[in-house]
Amino acid sequence: MATVVIITKGENLQFFGRYDKSVCLFKHLRENIDSNSKGATSRGLFPNVFNLAATSVITVNATCGETGPEVYCKLVEHVFRNENDRESQDQCGTCDARSPSPDKKHPIENAIDGTNRWWQSPTLQNGKQYQWVTITLDLKQVYQIAYVIVKSAISPRPGNWILERSLDGIIYKPWQYYALSDNECWEVYGIRPTIGQPHYRMDDEVICTSYYSKLNPLENGEDFTKARYVRLRLQKIQTLHADLMSLQIGGEHIDPSVSRRHFYSIKDISVVANVLVLVMQIHVSTDLKYR
Repeated sequence: MATVVIITKGENLQFFGRYDKSVCLFKHLRENIDSNSKGATSRGLFPNVFNLAATSVITVNATCGETGPEVYCKLVEHVFRNENDRESQDQCGTCDARSPSPDKKHPIENAIDGTNRWWQSPTLQNGKQYQWVTITLDLKQVYQIAYVIVKSAISPRPGNWILERSLDGIIYKPWQYYALSDNECWEVYGIRPTIGQPHYRMDDEVICTSYYSKLNPLENGEDFTKARYVRLRLQKIQTLHADLMSLQIGGEHIDPSVSRRHFYSIKDISVVANVLVLVMQIHVSTDLKYR
């Protein structure tokens, strides 16, 4: 089982969890990833590491602009009531999957192409069902995953979501739960919350944490954890408290000046792994000895 790696802001790397020789790549992790992207091999006993997401088949069940142009606005501290205001125009944009302009299209492939472009979900103006969005990455082969990185784009980090793994693409098991608060770990997922920065008693422990579901920053948040075959089940969008009241009042009618500010956006998903030899269902058992 892979050991959890947490990478903090900037270039600082920190290690949490139990040391595992099979993923002893922490000291030169950044160098190995950079070298691998240039076709070089990692040095010494450090295993080759790969960003598997870049060559995966990625799918999602909802993307903005697929049914026509839709207006969205960044989540800021106040609501723009007049769309003609200059400040409102600076904070808002149009998503249109059929537009000839790549700046107005936000397909899921943007999340793994290595650019600053991003994937974006429909806003809640299109319906509350867009709280629930599922992203699936097919890595095409079994790998030993060191960690997963998810970077949000122009929206806050997802509130409640589940990171899942699967060997066959049919049966998925939870790898980690994320919740808006420790209480929601209990109420939504029935899991005892891990208080504060995530920590693990066992390498294969499944935990629930609210540590990475804070509202700030409103943009460019990052989450780090471990996973194997990857599925992200996004289940609750971050809202400001005033917006939450507006979204809950009025039945099916949602104030568009509020609801168009709430959506998911992801600019990068990286799945960093060591290769497990599994070809044509032939399992090779290898006894590694360090001399």
